Amino acid sequence: MLRDGYACDAWNVYYNGDKIKGASPERFRILRDGYAEDGRNTYYLGRKVSRR
Repeated sequence: MLRDGYACDAWNVYYNGDKIKGASPERFRILRDGYAEDGRNTYYLGRKVSRR
């Protein structure tokens, strides 16, 4: 587990054990307060959110 419920392996990214569809593990990083990003998308608590 990386932290804050997020984890990844060589192929997928997970939040609390559920796969995050479309997330890229190669560039995935956890931000703070439940947010993370993979270079293409931003996620909040494992769900894709729009960037502002």
